[in-house]
Amino acid sequence: AESPELAVLSSEQATVVRTAAKWALQGGSQERRTMLVRGVFGSGKSRTLASCIVMLDRLLTARKDPRRILLVCQTNVAVDGVLQSLLKRQGWDNFARLGSFRGVDPALLYRTVSLSKTRQSAVKELTEALQRRPPDVQAALKSAIDRGILPPKSVVWRRHRLLAATTAALDAAEHFGADALHCPIVLVDEATQLTEPAIFCCLRRVGAQQALIVGDPRQLPPRAEHAALRRSMLERLWEQRPETFRAELATQYRCHPMIAELGGALFYGGFLRSGVSAAERASVLGADGPPLAVILSDGAERRAGQSYSHD
Repeated sequence: AESPELAVLSSEQATVVRTAAKWALQGGSQERRTMLVRGVFGSGKSRTLASCIVMLDRLLTARKDPRRILLVCQTNVAVDGVLQSLLKRQGWDNFARLGSFRGVDPALLYRTVSLSKTRQSAVKELTEALQRRPPDVQAALKSAIDRGILPPKSVVWRRHRLLAATTAALDAAEHFGADALHCPIVLVDEATQLTEPAIFCCLRRVGAQQALIVGDPRQLPPRAEHAALRRSMLERLWEQRPETFRAELATQYRCHPMIAELGGALFYGGFLRSGVSAAERASVLGADGPPLAVILSDGAERRAGQSYSHD
């Protein structure tokens, strides 16, 4: 029977997850302890990574293997994207998120660990963050604070299989100690936006033994003054270490095939494929609409998740 974590994936995405499972459970040489995943824009990297995490947890649990997993990204949006996929698509919540309470999705607040050094300051930070929440959310979270559920106690969050953080949060969490942060398996998302030294610092801090590095070399490169640092670890290892585990996500599901075709021709050397049809991405202006339209709105701007919309 198909594993439930694979049921929500395309065949291409499922292949990546199966490869990751083989990679995580083998020993081998130092080179074989690294797995590389290249994925084009809109290829479902976050969804695939979430399924990798659930699969790894299931396999490690079956073997009574206590190793913890670290998910590290450059941005909060990337971290939350994977965690929300775990919650909403996989129904899996065996994780703790290191970072600030500000701007975190309410569903993740119960699993967010403050970087504050004392519980008192963590409670203060959480209380201040609640002021921007709807009344019903405020009431539920205040009740959790009063009952001592929030912020999560160290003895609780250290038991979770997955620890998730941005590189900045991980750097600021050093006061928790090596044992609390120890994660032998590390998953690096948005890796092509990070310099190689930044990734090495993360791996060293948590005592990494294996690393799964995910990214798109054709998107935003690392910001660096020195040319040598502008080349990502993913690119370098892909070219120099053919013996590493590797997989690719070449099918995009985000935009109209014509837009994808242009991006594929300009930046991906024809490597990019579309998993959606033109009919599935039909223009709101109709089939005879112009290729470019500027729409002006007099409506009020309102927040919609991490983005904005107009009435």
